[in-house]
Amino acid sequence: AGIDMLVMDTSTLYSEFGDRLDGHFGYGDQISGPDDNATDIVLIEGTTGNDRILVSEEVALLSNVVSIEGGLAIDAVSFHLNIGTGPVPVTVEAGTFAELVELADHVNEAINQLDDLRGHVEAVAVGNSQLAFLRCGAGRFGKLAISDVTFGGPEEPDPGEPDYRLSFSASQAAVAQLVVDVTVDPLQIDAQTSTLIGTWRRSDGTPVVEQFRVSGLSGDDTLEFVSGINAVDVSELVARSDDFIGVLDGGPGNDVLRGTGARDRLDGGSGSDIVYGMGGDDRLWGDSGIGIPSDFDVLYAGAGNDDVLGGQGQNALFAWSIAPSGPLQFLDGASASRTSLGELQIDAVAPLASHGQLSQDVRLALTVDGQTLRPITLTWSETANNASVADLIKQLQLKIDNVTLGAAFKIELKDVP
Repeated sequence: AGIDMLVMDTSTLYSEFGDRLDGHFGYGDQISGPDDNATDIVLIEGTTGNDRILVSEEVALLSNVVSIEGGLAIDAVSFHLNIGTGPVPVTVEAGTFAELVELADHVNEAINQLDDLRGHVEAVAVGNSQLAFLRCGAGRFGKLAISDVTFGGPEEPDPGEPDYRLSFSASQAAVAQLVVDVTVDPLQIDAQTSTLIGTWRRSDGTPVVEQFRVSGLSGDDTLEFVSGINAVDVSELVARSDDFIGVLDGGPGNDVLRGTGARDRLDGGSGSDIVYGMGGDDRLWGDSGIGIPSDFDVLYAGAGNDDVLGGQGQNALFAWSIAPSGPLQFLDGASASRTSLGELQIDAVAPLASHGQLSQDVRLALTVDGQTLRPITLTWSETANNASVADLIKQLQLKIDNVTLGAAFKIELKDVP
């Protein structure tokens, strides 16, 4: 009863994992008593470094809970996974593993060799006592089934004794899971992503938490509720009340925040932030605190009746869901103005994300002195490994250099603060 704060196991200091996210825990099930309708909160925290935290919803098959103290040895096993297109045979080679995460990696090696499953299913360790098969990119109502399979554990039990071996059953159903993907220092070549899952619905689909709070702490963070088919289904929470469903706190640093399709509160904190409200009646803050005069916050309200509040420093406030000026923040039809040095210059209306990675393709056209428009395209995938705006500038300059704009002119892209 009352408002509960449930902390998800995202900390790198934790050694025990596996969450059942239930702010009611019996109340409202017509056995323990009536639901008090309190807004229970799941807290997802980043680190003091640069984090990327993505929140989505998928279905998963969960093994039984076992103890593998001292390690786990498995023989080669074969089983079938079905994502709705028919059973696909999977063979996992024998091995010995100190922790379940090592077994999960081993199983993923087998899955990733299969075209029908690669990118659609992932094995995930839930702490060190449970293995899960997680459907990827299919959402709450995705299809996932498995044949009977036993991976290993203590010796086969005697007749009538409990079986503590790690196993799955063909009769078990996939269950909806809150999925949190946490990547620390995502711009590093060797960056690792941890996938955490937690049950947040009853067996009938009823949510037992009502708000998701994501805190980036310090650093340049990306905090995002994934959109599309695997977005967290918050429709029942929308119908329940006018409480905020998503609460994102960027904290100090240059952050990128993206809300749900429902009512959210998004606060970039200090630093130059980019905030997307998306759908719902949102409240967006560039910085709800004292702020810094040098900050430049960019806020996109999106659909719904939103409050958009800039912080200290410069602010660019838009009613749009995404940049109406395109990913480079240039207005459509913009013309150059002459600088004090006699140069012609076109300025963007808002800063770019500090990592220099595009969220969508750039498609623009340049013309000089009324000549034919010259198209320029830079795809988002070409920028996926960028680490700074300087990287993006170099890529764009190469694209511009390959376009003929007239012998007397050369266009240079400059990083203007």
